[in-house]
Amino acid sequence: MPITRGGPLSSKSGMTVVEIMIVVTIIGILVVIAIPFVREARRRSQDTAFINSLRVLTGSVFDYSAFEQGDFPPDVPPGVPPPSVTNALPNRFDWAGPTDIGGQWDWERAPARGQLVHGVCYAGLAVYQPARTTEELQVIDARCDDGDLATGLFRAQTNGCIFVVQY
Repeated sequence: MPITRGGPLSSKSGMTVVEIMIVVTIIGILVVIAIPFVREARRRSQDTAFINSLRVLTGSVFDYSAFEQGDFPPDVPPGVPPPSVTNALPNRFDWAGPTDIGGQWDWERAPARGQLVHGVCYAGLAVYQPARTTEELQVIDARCDDGDLATGLFRAQTNGCIFVVQY
């Protein structure tokens, strides 16, 4: 029996180049649509981790240190934890590493009561040179304070932002 084209022994299987191009185009469009949502979710997650770190550090570590020592620790350079709180820092907390919003952790305290750090407060936990825009810092402020970087506990300051621990 002779084999003929298009007969029962030949079968057309697989995808044509045009079909593959259509599928790849659809996947590409979906990826382009999804990228902003993934970035936004990642930023929100980093903001949440940052706010939680602020609360833990200011509520537990520095308030407890002030209670034990009679005052808040003295000012230190960015990336250097105050010696009196190093043992109280949460496990695996990297003070010298970047914060969840970029930049370095920085403990700020005025030299004496009645004086202010950057005209803002007596003592506060700051982030030196965060990798966030003013608008992004306002979003963080709205989530943890009053939404205004000029008032409240979370404020803008020279070279970053500060969470006021004591006025």
